[in-house]
Amino acid sequence: METQEHPQVTAKHKARQRSAANGIPRELLKDMVRAARELKAKHGALFVANPKLKDRAARLLRSILPPKMRRRGRPALDSVSVATGLLRKFRRLYPHDKPEQVWARIYPLAIAGYEALKLDEKKAQRLLLRERVRGRKNQRRRREA
Repeated sequence: METQEHPQVTAKHKARQRSAANGIPRELLKDMVRAARELKAKHGALFVANPKLKDRAARLLRSILPPKMRRRGRPALDSVSVATGLLRKFRRLYPHDKPEQVWARIYPLAIAGYEALKLDEKKAQRLLLRERVRGRKNQRRRREA
């Protein structure tokens, strides 16, 4: 019994084997190769001049693609985020209003169940919201400084 030699393996066949071995879908592999070739054509000299740039570029790509890691620190409060956005918006829309009037528009939109709260609870929630918005603003200033 003679052994037959395998037919020559084509370049396409090899590429198919590689992508299957890596577990990368074919379309994704094509896009990645195309992007890498574009980067090489446009910025190849930079990669040659600075070998660590390749690692930095790979790290950046990894950070952009999902799933993303959760941001550091405590999660933001939705009420504060809403109030901050509305404060900016209402100051633009009503430039002649006093701060109390602007905030009076914000409270029912930012505080969940605001209308159902008792008077003393409303006051406490209003103060808490304004303190939190002020605190976030100050925190951002400290980080930027």
